[in-house]
Amino acid sequence: ITISKSVLESYIVSSNDALELKLVRRATDVDDDSTTFRPEMTHQVFGERFVNFVPDNVINMMAGKLQAGFHTNLDNFCLDLNKDINFRPPGELQHRFTTECNENTITKQYEVYLCTGTTPEFRRYHERLQTFLLWFIDAASFIDIDDNNWRFFVMYEKYTQDGSTMYAVVGYMTVYQYYAYPKNIRPRISQMLVLPPYQRRGLGEKLLSTMYQHYINDKRVIDITAHHHQHSHSQLGANWPDPVPSLLVLALTSLLSAADLASAGAQANLHQVAAGSN
Repeated sequence: ITISKSVLESYIVSSNDALELKLVRRATDVDDDSTTFRPEMTHQVFGERFVNFVPDNVINMMAGKLQAGFHTNLDNFCLDLNKDINFRPPGELQHRFTTECNENTITKQYEVYLCTGTTPEFRRYHERLQTFLLWFIDAASFIDIDDNNWRFFVMYEKYTQDGSTMYAVVGYMTVYQYYAYPKNIRPRISQMLVLPPYQRRGLGEKLLSTMYQHYINDKRVIDITAHHHQHSHSQLGANWPDPVPSLLVLALTSLLSAADLASAGAQANLHQVAAGSN
């Protein structure tokens, strides 16, 4: 049987358009189109040009990027939602704050937690969280959580549902603490993601400032930099734009005393970076 190219192409759709993501809080959200958002990219899961009409093959390709035991049955997934009432964010609370939504003046509550690879319950949670990176950050890769130099700043929305306190993930940032001679560290932001339903609310700035406040009182810190990526994006769903590292370093120098900088052996380095940012 010969099928013309034009007929075949009519059955082909971009995986960016075919895939839908949802952040589900209750079973009714599954059928609510307002909770749907799409990935910015899919090539890191399906490849640059993936054409396959068999649903099982699509699931198998995604399975290599998802945590073990993910659901393929909607009823079982909805039953598991009942367990969310018991979820409490792992890690150490770093910051809590409230905001008001302009459209309806509803007050939203948020909290940011700091985790490491040894934080109880975080490893299992991180297996589920890290998959989002592949849909929104180009050249993203899963990190080695067994490396104790990694730090994770995770933001949640704290809300009430049916009288119970609940938490929904908003986004997170990964920071790697590089060693600096003789006993110092140089934290570097690796990746930062604020999920699309929470973007354009100033939450990325809050996440960044929380990380910054965590390190500002640590006298071992020489500077704070960010991973450079040639395909930088303006939204907080990608690696950092170029100006950010200099801004972070400048802010750090403005709050650390000259004595602190000298004792850390960092003054010359910071002045050099600051001068280069003008």
